[in-house]
Order: sequence, then structure tokens, then C-alpha cells
Amino acid sequence: MSTNPMAVVLGDDGVIRLSTVASRKKTRNLQGDNRITVCVVQPDNLNRYVEIRGRATLEADPDRSFIDEIAHRYMGADRYPFDRPDDERITITVIPEHVSCPSLPLNDDPPYPS
Repeated sequence: MSTNPMAVVLGDDGVIRLSTVASRKKTRNLQGDNRITVCVVQPDNLNRYVEIRGRATLEADPDRSFIDEIAHRYMGADRYPFDRPDDERITITVIPEHVSCPSLPLNDDPPYPS
């Protein structure tokens, strides 16, 4: 897990949940316009990705239970260690409306010429 302020992800009941810090620009942007795109790219082959477009809802995470659940699941830590003491966490729930991904397999379609 990197120190990226957007901690990803736990899928649950057909939605995707993410965590970010309330002071981030992405939080303010989503408060004004709830459209969201999440794109996950396979690092060693940029032709392999999934893009999810949908609508977002925002919910405060005052007890940090969601971000700590992510830390426990992906880092084996009881608490998410990268926030500053005054950071307030927000849970972003993505309600998918459209999912895109290339057809598979792509073994013969590398991202760059050899």
C-alpha cells in the first residue's frame, strides 16, 4: 500500500468503496458533481484495465472504521498509519453505471513494442 491519500478498495454488494481525506480536492469536486470514474491498470501491461463509471455518495468516517478495515485487510495493520492527526476521513461509495475493460486474453497484445 502506498501513501496515496486515496486508499482503495473494498467491493461490497455491487458497489465499490474508497476512502480519502475530507480536505482533498476530489472530495470537494464530488460534493459539486457526483459523477466518478475509477480506473485500475495492470502495472506490467497497460492494455489490461478496468474502468468503472458511476455516481458517488460521500459519508464521513469519524471513527475511522472503514480506513482501518482497509489497513487491516491490505497491510495487516490495526490502524491506517499515513494520515496526519487532524485528517478527517470520508468514505466514497461508487454506484457503478458502466464498466469497461478490453477483451481478454491480451497475451499477444503487449502495451509497448518489444
